[in-house]
Amino acid sequence: MVNFCNKKTIRNNENLPVLTITKENGVMLQSDRFDRLIASEDRNNYITLFKNNYVYRPPGLKEGYISRNTLDFDGIVSPLYCVFEVDNLDFNFFDCFIKSNEFKKQIYKYSEGTARDTFSWDDFVNIKIPMSSTIKQKEIGILFNNISSLINDYEKLYKLKETKKRYYLNKIFC
Repeated sequence: MVNFCNKKTIRNNENLPVLTITKENGVMLQSDRFDRLIASEDRNNYITLFKNNYVYRPPGLKEGYISRNTLDFDGIVSPLYCVFEVDNLDFNFFDCFIKSNEFKKQIYKYSEGTARDTFSWDDFVNIKIPMSSTIKQKEIGILFNNISSLINDYEKLYKLKETKKRYYLNKIFC
């Protein structure tokens, strides 16, 4: 089996912003997500999340709580999260893989627990990733990023047209 990642456990030794992870928006400032302070007062055990490192929440991995830090800065996350960097993998390729059905199948295979399934680091490193050349990974990553961008553009256009439709319906019937 190919080792595709390394766990990072560099503890907070700077005054870095507290980050969190969401299914919808990935890594973001905790202050943008919540209207109150969620982080503990003592953040010495918080883990540094560098730009382009990945983070996942063990009890939420099945639901999609995994993402790469694409922010332009480093931050810290709760010690409840697992932070890692990928080796010999294109970021965009791995971003696509963690959204794939194959990844989800493997998560369900290795998950343990009853009410709140958790996904340990030891299980995570057993995930099998289809490996191809770095050039092929880049091509696949670029292709899927382009497709995602196109879908996002069409979703924005659809929302705009829906808004216009409601506006005109209100004008006509109100």
